[in-house]
Amino acid sequence: MWVRMQFSNAENVFDENITKFILSDVRSTVYHLPAWLKAISEAIGLKGNYLLIYDYDNLVGVIPFIIVNGIFHSLPYTTHCQPLIPEYLKLEDVIKNIKNLLPHIKGVRLKFREFNNYNSDKTYSYYFNHVISIGENIEDYFNSLGRRSIRRFIKKSYDNGLKIRYGINESDLKIFYNLECKTRKSIGLPPAPYKFFLSLWKNLIVKDNILLPIVEKDSQPIASSLILKFRDQLNFEYTGMDKKYIDLFPNHFLHWEVIKKAHTDFGSRIIDLGRTDKNNTGLTFFKEKWNAERIDLIEYCENIRPRVKKGKMFNLFRWVNKHLSLKILQIEGNLLFKKFE
Repeated sequence: MWVRMQFSNAENVFDENITKFILSDVRSTVYHLPAWLKAISEAIGLKGNYLLIYDYDNLVGVIPFIIVNGIFHSLPYTTHCQPLIPEYLKLEDVIKNIKNLLPHIKGVRLKFREFNNYNSDKTYSYYFNHVISIGENIEDYFNSLGRRSIRRFIKKSYDNGLKIRYGINESDLKIFYNLECKTRKSIGLPPAPYKFFLSLWKNLIVKDNILLPIVEKDSQPIASSLILKFRDQLNFEYTGMDKKYIDLFPNHFLHWEVIKKAHTDFGSRIIDLGRTDKNNTGLTFFKEKWNAERIDLIEYCENIRPRVKKGKMFNLFRWVNKHLSLKILQIEGNLLFKKFE
């Protein structure tokens, strides 16, 4: 065995050999695709690249990455992005080679959904990932949901006359963004800049890797999600809602309608509900009511300080944000975006 590593040309991340390898690896997700790498790169203004691993002349491994503040990061603003490396290679050897190839980097940050060395002193877990597994019969899944919670609220949402449509252009993306900003304001956090979502939309719509469901009440948009689509899996990446309409249960309606469409139209059997901060018990409770499996998201951080525990100043920051106008909060999001990865 003779292994060598090199970097792809940053201007050619869409090389067909890279794409072919990613699509052939059963571990790959939408987060490994060139379109996702390009979208994140454009959104944060930094070049994305691939680390390519060869065994002789055979491509055997791929790691998408962006260098952020001197850190080799795979990948920023991404729920998880397991390095697609062969089993016979040890992670520490790969990292050693990365540092040899890039001697100027200050550290390495990798994101896993599954990681064998969980107890390593270089790994941390701040988030859960929740995943729904659906069998062949969608009715069996529906009947498995709590009768007095999820099923009851889904029925009420239909009784409330909610409708759903799917966005097809940038005007629809702006509707989603407005609802996303309202949700962020309700929890006291700034939203990501609009250009971030526009970059995701422009790059992922090309290969039909994105959905934009919009829930309406009497033609008024009240909830929306930005959803990623890859193979038989859908990922709820961002969800926004106008909380004035929370009693109409638009979030339950949105999730159920998307799950049905994914199962029927796309043959999806895996629904990824995204990441949840481990301190967010309310969101964790909501996701697990959908019979979603809880999975620890693991970050491997070398030469990077662990996340600072949030305290009184952060709580004050959130309180102030809840009282700002949406326009001011959006400006804050533009300024602080890279601080809230």
